[in-house]
Amino acid sequence: MSVSDTSVQQTQTMSDVLSETDLYTSQLSSLPDRSSFKSQIESDLWDELITVSNPGETVGYEDLTEAGQSVIGYQTTDEDEDSALPWWLLEFEWTVSYGEEELVLDSTQNIDALASFGQSRTKIHQPKLKSGSSGGPTALYMYEQLLQLRAALQRHHSETPSGSSDFKLPDELFVIDTEVITLTEEFTDWVDRYVGLLPGYSTHATALLNAQTKTGQESAKAVLSEDLYNAVEFAGLIDEGRLYNSEISEPLVNLLSAHRFFSLTFPVPETYDALSGLEYVYYESFAAAGPYDGETTNYLQRAVRDSPGSLDRGTRPKFTYAAFGSPLLFKRDIPSFITIGVYADSSKYYGSDSEKVSAVRRLMQDHELV
Repeated sequence: MSVSDTSVQQTQTMSDVLSETDLYTSQLSSLPDRSSFKSQIESDLWDELITVSNPGETVGYEDLTEAGQSVIGYQTTDEDEDSALPWWLLEFEWTVSYGEEELVLDSTQNIDALASFGQSRTKIHQPKLKSGSSGGPTALYMYEQLLQLRAALQRHHSETPSGSSDFKLPDELFVIDTEVITLTEEFTDWVDRYVGLLPGYSTHATALLNAQTKTGQESAKAVLSEDLYNAVEFAGLIDEGRLYNSEISEPLVNLLSAHRFFSLTFPVPETYDALSGLEYVYYESFAAAGPYDGETTNYLQRAVRDSPGSLDRGTRPKFTYAAFGSPLLFKRDIPSFITIGVYADSSKYYGSDSEKVSAVRRLMQDHELV
């Protein structure tokens, strides 16, 4: 049993794409570093918000433009309206102060409390990009993950071909109107190209995930054709005796937890809303590309069970063959999915992971894969 470029259509693309990992690394290399990205985004938003020149990082509330005042919600929130915060209050930390009292506008309650501050004595501090994944990954967190992936790939591809991609940020990024902040046309184009680097959208990023099975290197050698195995090695996916490199896999998986990037959202049909937006794109793109061969289908059917059960050691080469090129991953002796955790002591899914696997099961059923 061997996976070759001629025997499995899915892996024909995998071989070619993995052999272009240096080109993908070159694209990532054109992204601004974290400091430059953060500084330019924050500066442009600040310049659009205020009416004064050279303001430093704090201005009076009355130094904001009229549109700038409207977007931070000085008035109380109408109880009949949707209380969800707009994207700019989720992506940036907005801090206001009134004398000794300081308030972060990260909830509708705090926005309501702002109404009790006298406008003439209220100070607005420059909004700063948030970094973190609690409450949903922020744009800066996503950017950091992509830079981590870049650093991991550059360790294997220090010399990359010159690419045509240019990810320099445009000069103007935001437009502020009454109660809304939008992206400029140029920044919208930049964001669209940036999203094209992410797993689920980028064939290269997706292949780097789907080629990893977390099984032994010898299993990979036994079932992959020579060209495919060489492509896997070239991509940097063999690490510590396994077809798995955590420095490449982990930032890609973290990226899949995203629901948005600034004002751009990744919508999820209600049927699958246990998945994040980008996670849905990732699984949907795989399911839509089916059908797959019998071995892959068998392990997909097993992985979507509530209790997938452990694999015997002798079946691991067979699993490597089936999982290569798919979202399947060997976790704690259990066939599972790359973004879904499973407990080894009981070989079961629990909590949010159980909800996720139910959503993946429905998605696979809708595409008649299981």
